[in-house]
Amino acid sequence: MQHTSNQYMSEKNKHKLARAKILNQLDVELSYHLSYHSLEHTEDVMFWCEELAKKDGLAKDQLEPLLTAAAYHDAGFLISHKEHEALGCKLATSQLAALNFSADEIAYICSLIMSTKIPQSPFDHASMILCDADLAYLGGDNYANIAHQLYRELQHLQGSIAQAKWLEIQIKFLENHRFHTHTARETFLDQKLKTLEQLLEEQARYQ
Repeated sequence: MQHTSNQYMSEKNKHKLARAKILNQLDVELSYHLSYHSLEHTEDVMFWCEELAKKDGLAKDQLEPLLTAAAYHDAGFLISHKEHEALGCKLATSQLAALNFSADEIAYICSLIMSTKIPQSPFDHASMILCDADLAYLGGDNYANIAHQLYRELQHLQGSIAQAKWLEIQIKFLENHRFHTHTARETFLDQKLKTLEQLLEEQARYQ
């Protein structure tokens, strides 16, 4: 039993080292133009992963891989905003292999990362939690500020976006989005619907 406990602690420390490495890299190297896909966003996703995992009853042995995937899920933005999930997987593969993660562990973490690509494609409990944590802001009290950060980032990456067009994009995204876990629906759905209603009212004033 002691050996099992020590093995668990060793695994946990390995994951902690990996997360510390990528979070430090994001802090130092991410472009300041990434006002939405920032270190703060990654830390928020990690926070909500832990909260949702606890409340939604995620298996204990899935928590560390989940948090590590959350730390790397937008790391591809260090390279490019295009296909950033796949780029994040490449980065994770290299860094995690150097920390003695097995090929199976790396493949699973990469599959979690890829599940966050829009449209989301969760395949197990951990990936459902990661997808919900990634878009938790849709049902949060700070939606307007975070959406504005995304608006600024998109304008830098893609060029000018008219306010009416931006409203249309937000409304369509909220209408098509679904939370995957029971806990996320309980926590975020009511506020998300209120936000959608407010955006629709705002859009009506443009027409």
